[in-house]
Amino acid sequence: MTSNINFYPNNRIKVITEEGYAKSIIQDVDERTLSIGLPIINHTYVAMRQGEVYEAIYNDGNGNVFKFKIDVIGRKFEKIPLIVISKPYDIQKIQRREYVRINYTGIVNYYLTPNYPTQNLRNYDILDFNVGYALDLSGGGMKIKIAEEVKNGDYIIAQLKIDGEDIIALSRVVRVERDKDEKYICGLSFLTIEGNEREKLIKYIFNEMRKTLKTNRGDGRE
Repeated sequence: MTSNINFYPNNRIKVITEEGYAKSIIQDVDERTLSIGLPIINHTYVAMRQGEVYEAIYNDGNGNVFKFKIDVIGRKFEKIPLIVISKPYDIQKIQRREYVRINYTGIVNYYLTPNYPTQNLRNYDILDFNVGYALDLSGGGMKIKIAEEVKNGDYIIAQLKIDGEDIIALSRVVRVERDKDEKYICGLSFLTIEGNEREKLIKYIFNEMRKTLKTNRGDGRE
């Protein structure tokens, strides 16, 4: 996708880091670069260094959400310290359908780690995985129940079967609760999932939604 995104000062932008989404605000726009405030996550500034490459999420204010890559060009100071970044490339338009959530129950094989996984997801040995249970599912994340102690910010490689096919996703734990059985209920946000597998996941979710609507109507119409 070519860069036809409209950037405006004071619009928000999220920079994807190993710790999660770091929030920032666009301060200045010119033909070749954007200047943003220092991104913040968990009350801490992210040190974006010249030459580094990041992915970012941007809502243009007209209902369009984009994911893209940016290069860090440098820094400048205009009343406040700013990060100068390139205009985006490798642009993807994020469909709102990714965030539709359905009830989903089933076994999930998972691998829990406090550190960002560096090897290919399919290179991990399934014998190192534990078993959890899915509670809901969307194209952007899921909720699972596990017995193993887990903390916000941990990483989970989740493997589940959708229509008989394995889906593997790298996710970050964004919410943790304890239930009455002292199990951990984890909200996961998918960070990495293969494009074709994500499409299979979204297709499955919408097929399940249609089945539910058909059942609720009771009239046999699609």
